[in-house]
Amino acid sequence: MKNLPKKRTIRIFISSPGDVGEERSIVRRVIERISEDLPGNCVLIPVDWTDRRARTAFLATLTPQQAIERGLPAPDKCSIVVVILWSRMGTPLDSAVYRKPDGNAYLSGTEYEYEIAAARARAYSRPRVLIFRRTKAPSVALDDPLYEDKGRQWNLLKKFFARFEKPDGPWSGSYESYATPGEFEPLVEALLRKEIKGNQGILLEEPDAEEVAAASQPLWHGSPFPGLRAFQPMDAPIFFGRDREIAQLIAQLRATDIRFLAIVGASGSGKSSLVHAGLIPRLMENAIPGSSDWRWAWFTPGGLPGEPFLALASSLAEADEDLPAIDPAEMATKLLRDPSNTGLISDFALQKAPAAAELLLVIDQLEELFTLVAPERREPLIEFIDHAVKNPRFRIVTTFRADFYHRCIEIPKLAQLLRAAFPLTAPDVVTLHSMIRRPAEYAGLEIEGDLAQRIVEDTGTHPGALALMAYLLDELYRETVKSGSRTLSYAAYEALGRVQGAIAHRAETIFAQLDREAQEALPLLASELAQVDDRGAVSRQKAPLKTFARNAAASRLIDDLTRSRLLVQFGSETEEPMVEVAHEALLRSWDRLDLLIRATLEDRRLLAQMRSAAIQWEQHGKSTEFLWTHERSVEMERMLARLHPTLDTIEQEFGRPESAHLLDQLLRPQTIHDDRARIGDRLDELGDARPGIGVLRDGSPLLDWVRVEAKPTSSYAPPDSVSVMIGHTPVPVRPFYMARYPITYAQYLAFIEASDGFRYSRWWNGLEVTDHQRLNPGVQARKIRNHPAENVSWYDAVAACRWISARLGFEVRLPEEAEWQLAAGANQYNLVYPWGKLWRPGFANTSASGLNRTIACGMYPQGAAPCAALDMCGNVYEWTATPGYEPGKKMVRGGSWYHAPGEASVAARQNFFAYERQPYCGFRVACTSLPHR
Repeated sequence: MKNLPKKRTIRIFISSPGDVGEERSIVRRVIERISEDLPGNCVLIPVDWTDRRARTAFLATLTPQQAIERGLPAPDKCSIVVVILWSRMGTPLDSAVYRKPDGNAYLSGTEYEYEIAAARARAYSRPRVLIFRRTKAPSVALDDPLYEDKGRQWNLLKKFFARFEKPDGPWSGSYESYATPGEFEPLVEALLRKEIKGNQGILLEEPDAEEVAAASQPLWHGSPFPGLRAFQPMDAPIFFGRDREIAQLIAQLRATDIRFLAIVGASGSGKSSLVHAGLIPRLMENAIPGSSDWRWAWFTPGGLPGEPFLALASSLAEADEDLPAIDPAEMATKLLRDPSNTGLISDFALQKAPAAAELLLVIDQLEELFTLVAPERREPLIEFIDHAVKNPRFRIVTTFRADFYHRCIEIPKLAQLLRAAFPLTAPDVVTLHSMIRRPAEYAGLEIEGDLAQRIVEDTGTHPGALALMAYLLDELYRETVKSGSRTLSYAAYEALGRVQGAIAHRAETIFAQLDREAQEALPLLASELAQVDDRGAVSRQKAPLKTFARNAAASRLIDDLTRSRLLVQFGSETEEPMVEVAHEALLRSWDRLDLLIRATLEDRRLLAQMRSAAIQWEQHGKSTEFLWTHERSVEMERMLARLHPTLDTIEQEFGRPESAHLLDQLLRPQTIHDDRARIGDRLDELGDARPGIGVLRDGSPLLDWVRVEAKPTSSYAPPDSVSVMIGHTPVPVRPFYMARYPITYAQYLAFIEASDGFRYSRWWNGLEVTDHQRLNPGVQARKIRNHPAENVSWYDAVAACRWISARLGFEVRLPEEAEWQLAAGANQYNLVYPWGKLWRPGFANTSASGLNRTIACGMYPQGAAPCAALDMCGNVYEWTATPGYEPGKKMVRGGSWYHAPGEASVAARQNFFAYERQPYCGFRVACTSLPHR
């Protein structure tokens, strides 16, 4: 700013009460635009006694004398005075100190500013005085506690403008009318341009000694650029370029029916900065009548991972030191229990505020609702927001990334609220210039040549560009100060890698200085600090520092990146220490980190989809309709093996294979027969891996054995045996082993297709079968591998047992009838059916099921026998080794899908000819002992 005293100035004084704060912002914005078109030796200086960027600290009650004493130019010392009025005249002055020449009191400070400027103008044609009046009548509620004061102010306003209706009186003059701030902007710009262009000779001022001295002192100490952090309220003096958006936000908030305002924009578009350094300071300056009395609090839904209400309560505890201490955990619990209790928040925050004050709650980064908030907390928080905006003492302003908009509108309550969404677009070229040049001026910095233009061109308008520019400027400032200069130079700019390379250059420089172990920890950071949503959008996420506590190399990496302002660590005595990237721009601009994220992008996307699907599945009662197919589950299983993410209970359950979920359904008694049949067929499609269903690699049956034994029922029974009543005859049975399932089609097919199998004559020795029967097996009606083998004769079953014995290396045989009956639970447990004494329709596949066919083995686990064998009732009759009632017949037990439930009881007996092949007859194997395992 060394050349500023050489410039000639046009100072424009802005005078108005607090009800037209939007128009004051418009005037400042217009002055910025006009400044761009002026010659280099001419500068416009806005003079606003309420401006937060003034050289002196802002006070809402600043009197004219106080302003003068603090070095602020008076209206009559300026070139142009802009007076704006609408519904009030403003704050009255002390009549003992300030009196008109005729002895009367001034109506307000605004009238004082006008009068002294007008008096000077009448004498010297300078300053040029422009008066503007908004004509749209203000609305006032009859129950407004300020109703009387507003009426009094309105009468004072009418009294002021009445003077302009006397064309020959001392108060003669004119003013410009407009209806809305939107109409005001082009009007004031046109008039100011006209005045400046037509009266430069009168308006231009040579800077005085005081101005020269003041110009030599910077208005801002330290970096005027925020880097990757968002602007905060204390940064308001260096927050430029968003006056239009601030005015639009204030206009929307001024509408009493809008109590929820969502600012939507791309990552890095400056949403948080707009709220904190733009909107909030203007509201505290009373941009909306009464807003200077408002209280405000700020939090992010994921500030305390998974606990948005705790984050909210903690923010209230920190927002105002004058409020009594609270227990954030207790308040959070109350809100979670009853999200409609919004008065708990507003009453606490406003207990020391004026009666008409409101609470402005800023929910920053609302997208964390979907990325960091625990699913069981999401709905309560939305419920809280919905009730809060109906509370007359509540207003909510929220920011969220545009790429999460689709997630929000999928929730009806949020979709309704988002009708008042405010889209934040990328700044244009003029605005970017202002964001570079004006903060530099405030910090007493010069910019070499057209470097500002080069930076603007390099920045562009793509999403995230603004964050890159802010980081570059902050680094450029630091390099400049380090060199002892006050000029932002081309050389330093190029050395930093320009806009696109600044973050990457810094990160890569830090990375190169790390030891090898710390460098190798970068993939861990990438996995913990970046996440991908179900549509592939990459975003940052917070991670507990304890995640890296056991990894010293990762801790060193985090500390170095934090010192370089690329990562941010935060927490307190009551909050868990966390770490996150300073801005999402780092995730995209640092190629090394971006490659790590992209390498696992599809896995991360699949993980996000899985988590979303798990929530839906749980919300729909864990219905199978919301489970993933086997093919998708296989992808999920591989992804989980690669990423090793931390899953909650629901996600772990959802992430199990489809076959596991199908088997879970079998345990539910309400699962109907048709569903059990469908589940069995689907298990076969997936490759039924249950022990006892399939075959080994060499084709040998993979049998699952259960031990069958019981305590002797009589002292006359042989040692280690029990007596089983077959008809009226007790038959002793020693302990033995039974296959859990009947021989399946897969196992029997292996016997048929083996080169040493069905057609090998050795297995048929001593069996009275024809050559046709020996060479042609029965045809399986249901060629599904996990169904029981069917159309099997007794001779076929014996031959198969001999083949299985040879393959397994120990004797495998058909069970004796008494063995089968003991395994099924008769005598020992006095059962009628394997599960009990009463028939249960959903426990077996008999004619009562209505299926009229076999189903996969083991689909009725609730119908298991005491020894844990399955399907001993229904599905298929099972051959035994016991002769039948007539020559040539053998006993079968257990009933089938074709027969009535009574024929499937434990004691029911039937016999078929040994050569018979029926679609409802199969077999189960037994053995006396198993080889040592």
